[in-house]
Amino acid sequence: MIEIVHPDYEEPLILRHDSPSLLVVENPSEFYKTVEELRKQFDGGDGDYIFSENGREVSVFDKGFFIPDPFVLDFEDKKLTNALYKYIEKSYVQSDHILKLNELNTEIFSFLQSLTYDYDFALEHCEMSLPALLKAVDMHAASHYDGYLEKLICFMNYIRELKKTEFFVFVNLKTVLDDNNLNDLYSHCETEKMPLLLIESNCSRKKLPCERQKIITEDLCEIIVN
Repeated sequence: MIEIVHPDYEEPLILRHDSPSLLVVENPSEFYKTVEELRKQFDGGDGDYIFSENGREVSVFDKGFFIPDPFVLDFEDKKLTNALYKYIEKSYVQSDHILKLNELNTEIFSFLQSLTYDYDFALEHCEMSLPALLKAVDMHAASHYDGYLEKLICFMNYIRELKKTEFFVFVNLKTVLDDNNLNDLYSHCETEKMPLLLIESNCSRKKLPCERQKIITEDLCEIIVN
């Protein structure tokens, strides 16, 4: 369970894997302020939001992942790709794949020797290291899926595995997911124990039964709807 407090909130936000939290900020200026402040904190900057787990403050940079635009799920982000390579390399060192790479290098050497056998000049090449191999074949996460929900869940699983992310924060996710898809997402997150916080700019959609909702009205009043 993650608790989020802020000087402007009377009650903290509680993130639980079995009950998604919904923060609706109806005042446009306050909505922008909220999203921008969270974005900065998730990028490692300063802000007034305090995240804690079991009474101890936690780093949002280490524990959480912020998605400010539901249309942008960047599987090929350079930082994520580098994290993917390190993840694969760690698995490689802990397995018998070293022997398989040595066998592959032997095959590559044989192939290159046969390819350049008739040349009238000498050539050399280096053995293929695992990082070089991953870059050579452009190893990256798949990013094409049948629908948005499948893509989103795969992206979340990808982030969680690489970064050990414990919770996710979305902005205006309800603009791209209907209630059925939201319930499917919530079921997945409950099974995988991934708490969610959805930040929305209006209450145009009816609250789903499993959601716990805090509303910041146009005149900045705070309403708790459970």
